[in-house]
Amino acid sequence: MSTLLPKPLRIAAVELCDYRAFPGPEKQTVWLVNDKGRGMNLLLYGENGSGKSALGKALRDLLMLDTRAPGFDSFRHMFTDPPSTERGVRIMFDDASVPDLVWSPADRDRKHIHFAELARTRGWFDYRQILRASVVAYRSDYVDVFGPLVEELITECEMPGATSVTSPQFGSEWEGIRAEADQRPRKTYHERTALAKLEDRVRLFNTALAGYLPKLEEKANELLNRFVPWTEIRLTVKEPVIYNSRLRRQKFYRGVVALRMNFRGRQLPNPGDFLNESRLSAVGLALHLAGLSLGVRPKNPNGAPALRLLVLDDILISLDMTHRRPLLDLLEEFFGDWQVFLLTHDRAWYELAKQRLGSGRWIHVEMFACRVGDYEQPLLKPDVPHLPRARKFEGDGETKAAAVHVRTEFELILKRACQTLEIPVPFNPDPHGVTLKDLWDALSSQKQRYEVPKGLEGGVQGNPGHWSRITQRDVLLIPPALATRVSLALSWVLNPLSHSETIERYRDEVRDAVKAVEELGHRVEELCAIGKWRLKDTFRVREKLVKLLDWRSSKPHALDQTNP
Repeated sequence: MSTLLPKPLRIAAVELCDYRAFPGPEKQTVWLVNDKGRGMNLLLYGENGSGKSALGKALRDLLMLDTRAPGFDSFRHMFTDPPSTERGVRIMFDDASVPDLVWSPADRDRKHIHFAELARTRGWFDYRQILRASVVAYRSDYVDVFGPLVEELITECEMPGATSVTSPQFGSEWEGIRAEADQRPRKTYHERTALAKLEDRVRLFNTALAGYLPKLEEKANELLNRFVPWTEIRLTVKEPVIYNSRLRRQKFYRGVVALRMNFRGRQLPNPGDFLNESRLSAVGLALHLAGLSLGVRPKNPNGAPALRLLVLDDILISLDMTHRRPLLDLLEEFFGDWQVFLLTHDRAWYELAKQRLGSGRWIHVEMFACRVGDYEQPLLKPDVPHLPRARKFEGDGETKAAAVHVRTEFELILKRACQTLEIPVPFNPDPHGVTLKDLWDALSSQKQRYEVPKGLEGGVQGNPGHWSRITQRDVLLIPPALATRVSLALSWVLNPLSHSETIERYRDEVRDAVKAVEELGHRVEELCAIGKWRLKDTFRVREKLVKLLDWRSSKPHALDQTNP
């Protein structure tokens, strides 16, 4: 008898008041739930100074296990005077039975049932942290990454070769060693036991670190290959951790972990001179994500998926667009069961990420700086898709505004289709010179050769599981009937209404254009899905193709109107 596991817990909302860029006394809430009340990933665009980073830091500052961590008032909004009595940060969950996690001036709610779990499984990175692990000295063939490695990257990773039943983690063991080293034990009668214990811990730590580095190196190179091919990193212990009781002044020395880089199989003598800032940033990002993916357990002791947070705050400042796109695929593949907060100030990157990530698991939010008196406060604006906006404007009689949103959605669909399906478009040295008509002509005339069961080539019902008789068929990606509707919208609505003409008489055409563009979007999504499967699994392609041909339907599918 199977036992149903609890559903994964997700954050539903983050409420902020009188914290950093969020002034009091009003509370501002960032909602992360879909129409079913399920916590989603967050893709947020925020202007510089709008409070975007403050949202990410709220999760970082709240979820601190260290009892010496700064209190809430250390981060209070400096222009809220007097301080708001409601100030604090509150995390709400998509399970109503789980109480809110609150950080108030009194303290963090460390007794919350999920506080320790969240504190240990959350990853928060910004570009400064990424650079710490990627800045290579210009006159050296390596960079010492012992500090970022032990204190940030592998703190939650279990030490291999430990003798205890529960393997200690690198972070907790390092803190214990430092605390004992601060006592400066010596080889005397009263301190020899403490000295022997410390020396034993240091020896085991050095052994475990040297044994763990190959695993981290392998994972980091797997991720790094997604960004920059032919580039590899090597991690070695150059100097171990040392405690020497015979020294008079400094007895404790932390180790040195050398990070070296290879390019096309050859070690780079001066990586800082050879690799640009984009590639160095990719190295730092791969190291951080590798440590996080290895250190955080995917499940709780009860077997339920753990709530794992990944906050990426403008980490791609130094990456060009070529190196930014692979991050989205990497997040989907390696961090698909994490709750991700992806924050950026780059509008072009935000629009690209919105297209690539889709809306199935992501909430899109925009944040702007709004002037209030002598200071600014964040203004949150849900990023509603263009077609729902078009319907609202059309219903309110704002036909011009509706047409603009229809045109924008049409452009996004065409760009996604031509890029994902690799459809050639007319060359133009100016990227802005490629018009919507150029993209639409390329997509609407594109054909794809599919292998179709013999019984289905004419739209006749047959057995989809019988593939012994196969015929090849060239099929227009866009059915002629749909292409005609979209072309009509293109000629009568999408072009004229984007200019300064009187357009009230085109209201019915705008309504029809919304439906046509929406249907086109669904069609492109199906084709993109098949395009991905076609490269991986032929059987799944055929199975999906049968559904797309709609062989069970009594009425002929639009594809059947295309001549073989």
